[in-house]
Amino acid sequence: MDFIEHLKSSVDIVKVVGEYVRLKRAGGGPRWVGLCPFHTEKTPSFSVHQTHQFYKCFGCNAGGDVIRFIMEIERLSFMEAVKLLAERHGIPMPERREPADAESRLRAAILEMHEIAGRLFREALAAPEGAAAREYLARRGVSPTIAAEFGLGYAERSGQALLRRLQSEGFNEQQLEASGLVLRRQDGSGFYDRFRNRLMFPIHSESGKIIAFAGRALSAEDEPKYLNSPETPVYTKSRVVYNLHRAKDEIRKCGYSVLVEGYMDVIGLHAAGIRPVVASCGTALTNWQVRSLKRHAGEVIVNFDPDEAGGNAAERSIQLLLEESAQVRVLELEGGLDPDEYVKQSGVEVYRQKLE
Repeated sequence: MDFIEHLKSSVDIVKVVGEYVRLKRAGGGPRWVGLCPFHTEKTPSFSVHQTHQFYKCFGCNAGGDVIRFIMEIERLSFMEAVKLLAERHGIPMPERREPADAESRLRAAILEMHEIAGRLFREALAAPEGAAAREYLARRGVSPTIAAEFGLGYAERSGQALLRRLQSEGFNEQQLEASGLVLRRQDGSGFYDRFRNRLMFPIHSESGKIIAFAGRALSAEDEPKYLNSPETPVYTKSRVVYNLHRAKDEIRKCGYSVLVEGYMDVIGLHAAGIRPVVASCGTALTNWQVRSLKRHAGEVIVNFDPDEAGGNAAERSIQLLLEESAQVRVLELEGGLDPDEYVKQSGVEVYRQKLE
């Protein structure tokens, strides 16, 4: 038996798909059904067969084995999907003398660079140069434990620390530029760090890999207030929901997701014990993001900031949610407070009662 067949026989497609789609057994047999993650539908036409280990959607004709499913849902190449499944299930990969195709090698390098960047930012937050970022977090009521849980960090102001670290690890110019973590100087003489003197929020894929960052300015003169990673071979912002990798199990358990505007709202509510909370990644809500939420629970509670921008964003989001056949509730908080501020002022139980 070759490794691919060994891998497929070692994992249960129902469990793998079930991490992305709410599945229900059809009768007492081996077939499970759910809403298709690849197109919008109100009635489940997506089926997973536990005995034959394949999936099929009778609405959009998507189908295949467990590797094909991971390729489609995570937008990975064949070997990247194999590697993800093997790592997730503790199955040792055979050694490959020659890496996969050029695109897969580049994606793997970018993911590795993001892991290195995450470690460097976390180290800098704990170092003397991270004092201003630590003070900001303290003012916002974010404990060191929560900061560590969310992998928060600090990008130092010189614009050279990450570049030097990545160069010392042997990444070439093509990989550096494709990562979005550094920028090429206008005169073409080299690179510098994209993020400088910012509090750093790692953004994860649904499988938990760091694929991008958002950086909050710590000086009033630095613009924009939030700087986000550009789109790269591993990151398409319209397809990513912030904190979904951490919240998805709780979303299924509760039967709803709480959609807020900002990273700090997510962190504040999570720290208070409200776990099914997510945000769009610095962009207006998209169809793909709504479908990602609906895969785990059909109801979305919209709790945006009470200012004019928040009201406009909520109105657009509600329209989109309804178009995608989601159940929508709007949570309005008195006092002109955003969710994070409200929980700190009124207490989590009052907020929880409003959710229920």
